[in-house]
Amino acid sequence: MQNFFVMAKVVLYEPIHHDQDHVVGYYMSIGAAASDRAQATLLIERAMKDGSIDWRGSEWRDLSSLAPEIVSRSVGVSETSIWYKSGRVFF
Repeated sequence: MQNFFVMAKVVLYEPIHHDQDHVVGYYMSIGAAASDRAQATLLIERAMKDGSIDWRGSEWRDLSSLAPEIVSRSVGVSETSIWYKSGRVFF
């Protein structure tokens, strides 16, 4: 099992209109355990219920570049799963 981490750009299926704001998507950091990157990609895509991931606008990151409190969530994960989701930063 390997750990993967991506800053995903998610484009909403339905834009959100609030006051004068027009929100079309968000960024979210996601940590996943999978056998390989292809499996991690599928797992992460399936976890997004409100939009689709723009992979060209997303960035895979090495776990060594992350804060220790985030990396610690991956310790002991032995099954294919999402082990971290950040909050959303809307655009």
